Amino acid sequence: MKGLMRKDLALVAVNARTYLFVLLIVAVWMFATVKGGEISYFGCIYMIIVFGFVGLSTITSDEQNRAVGFLMTLPIKRSDYVKEKYLLCAMYIICGWALSVILAAVIYRGRILAADEPFIIFSVLYMLAVAMLICLMIPVNFRFGTEAARIVLVGVFAVIVLGVGAGLYLLEKIIPDHSYFDKIAEMFDKVTAGQLLIVFLAVLAVEGALSYLYSLRVIKRKEF
Repeated sequence: MKGLMRKDLALVAVNARTYLFVLLIVAVWMFATVKGGEISYFGCIYMIIVFGFVGLSTITSDEQNRAVGFLMTLPIKRSDYVKEKYLLCAMYIICGWALSVILAAVIYRGRILAADEPFIIFSVLYMLAVAMLICLMIPVNFRFGTEAARIVLVGVFAVIVLGVGAGLYLLEKIIPDHSYFDKIAEMFDKVTAGQLLIVFLAVLAVEGALSYLYSLRVIKRKEF
């Protein structure tokens, strides 16, 4: 697995300038918002997503260059290939989060630890959310290929949006006075960041395990 990791790190290093450009964009964005006295979470989210998809892009490169078939002829286990992809994506997600926090600490200083603006906690929640997305995308890429995976991703978001819209429509029919908005807002106000963190970790643990097992099954049954 060490050889697979070195291969993918070298592959990602080819586009190092692109990721430095992303870092510059986020830094400029944070500097622009600090003048207004606000903390922007957009830069943090953007960097974590970009870095998360860096690891995912190595699956695309392996597929396009037909490198997977060659790799499977080497003395490596298919399970090692799957483990390496998850480990690589986790590394880059954490790297994107760490860089965004470092930038925020330099630009916003001690405000990222302030009780009324817990940037650190929310940045961890964003990191876990991106990890959930990547855990969804890895098996989809293995199973359907890169192009189909993009369509599946759009379809998943479409289903989520339609589901939320349908739910709100039904609530409006059941409760015409819109009092449910107040109830939902009151419910979310009672939820602390720590509780959200526990929920996110639990969901990620279950999703990650299922995602890995399905990916392993796909790769073991796949012919190259």
